Amino acid sequence: MTSNILLPDGATKIATDPDGSSRHYQKVKIGHGVDATFNDLTLATPMPVGWGALNASRGAGGTIPVVVYGRRNVDTTYDFLNDLNSLGYLTTAATMRVKAGGNANDTAAGTGTREVTIYGVDENFALQAEAVATAGALASAATTTTYTRVYHIKDTSNGTIRGTNAAAITVEDGAGAADHLRMPVSTGVGVSGLYTVPSAHTAYPVGLTVTADAKKAFSFRIITAEGANLTSAPFKPAILYREWLGIEDALLIDNPRAFPPIPALTDIWIQALAIGTTAEITATFSLMIVPN
Repeated sequence: MTSNILLPDGATKIATDPDGSSRHYQKVKIGHGVDATFNDLTLATPMPVGWGALNASRGAGGTIPVVVYGRRNVDTTYDFLNDLNSLGYLTTAATMRVKAGGNANDTAAGTGTREVTIYGVDENFALQAEAVATAGALASAATTTTYTRVYHIKDTSNGTIRGTNAAAITVEDGAGAADHLRMPVSTGVGVSGLYTVPSAHTAYPVGLTVTADAKKAFSFRIITAEGANLTSAPFKPAILYREWLGIEDALLIDNPRAFPPIPALTDIWIQALAIGTTAEITATFSLMIVPN
């Protein structure tokens, strides 16, 4: 094709390069950026890789990695993968606190867990995290944040170098009406097996690992339910997102294309059952939470 072809706007030209003969080929450049911008690729500034860099390049900062972690000794019917064997969802937002009955060392001046941070979403389904001081055998003060979902708790201050929680720590609502999440003894993290995609975000699954003790056989499934913000009928139904039957020992999927994206305001939970007897199941479902 001819070089420097003038486009109808009277100013823009299409340039070409010769190949050493009389033939010319159109120049094509690869770049990245948000609409109406172009960033050249050079050795010093290569194409950004990874979820965070790619989203930052298109103006979508704030990508959050999340691991939905579940663990439980299950029987031959599907169980939730947490110590409470429940979801603990709320239709009315409530404050949270550490439940009474803990270990005396798990206190604000103790040798165990001095503080836990409670992660979830509020009544607007925006991401929230608040730290509360533990109080040993007593209930802690309640959070100022109100939650409709609590999906994670973590030891964020300890009284011993490389220490952990001296006993199980349970998070309940501020009125003490129901338990919502538990941190098993000596783990430093809660076990929930659930997550809720916050408003104005999309969850992109990137991997799944499930293991069983003693190479036992098990089945595993992921359930989703959209419309987490709905408080009256009609509700969105729970949907079987994915299921694997008769797995022996372990299940590993590291191909993101195996999972479709999960939209905002969707509840996600994982379940497992043992085939034949009981099985100790541990699962991690990895997500990237990306702003819309």
